[in-house]
Amino acid sequence: MHVLFFGTFLWTAGDRRGMPSVYRCLKGFEQAGHRVTAIFPTNDPDMPSSLEYDGMRFHLVRIPIIPYQGKFSHLASVHSTPY
Repeated sequence: MHVLFFGTFLWTAGDRRGMPSVYRCLKGFEQAGHRVTAIFPTNDPDMPSSLEYDGMRFHLVRIPIIPYQGKFSHLASVHSTPY
């Protein structure tokens, strides 16, 4: 089976930090032999648009209205950004 996931974050506090709920769910599908593809928003210019992450394929979509440069995290979006 091919699992397609759309989400706002993978980790709650940055790469491999915080609550791993989404990661463990997706990793469980991958470990059960399923192909996992996930799509996440980002505006980090250093992130590639597609990458392999622990055996899963991630696509990162750049959304310019997000005022942070987080990596797989939604907590960075709550930090204040001076304008």
